Amino acid sequence: MKKRSIILVDDDAQYLGLLCSILADNGFEICKATSAEEALAILSTRRFSTMVTDLQMPGMDGVELSAVAGRLDPLMEIVLVTGAVTAEVLGRAAFTGIRTVLGKPVQMQDLLHVLRATAAAPDPAGGACGAHPAASNRARPI
Repeated sequence: MKKRSIILVDDDAQYLGLLCSILADNGFEICKATSAEEALAILSTRRFSTMVTDLQMPGMDGVELSAVAGRLDPLMEIVLVTGAVTAEVLGRAAFTGIRTVLGKPVQMQDLLHVLRATAAAPDPAGGACGAHPAASNRARPI
């Protein structure tokens, strides 16, 4: 079975390292970014099946990042993780096309369940950190 490619985005390097380790141990291929800007630089050259992003980060937040990332790759699943699950956050996430919002600290069994569910579909990334195809700049359908 091919590994699913995931990009993790969180400004907390220690938390990010822990998530990377646990997800890699569970068979996922992981790339990481410590800011939205770093994530966008990676996303401009690579494709991933899923992006897991924190909401609150300096500069661009996770919802803003997700809006841009969704335009770069409309097939990528996006999971938002936040310590502030509020009606406002859920509304912003839904408006942006984010289907999964998990509370932080995330329960690993919940995150693994979500990621394994997306793993049932073919991996649009064709493997971790694969080249980003030219066609990926199309807009997200409304």
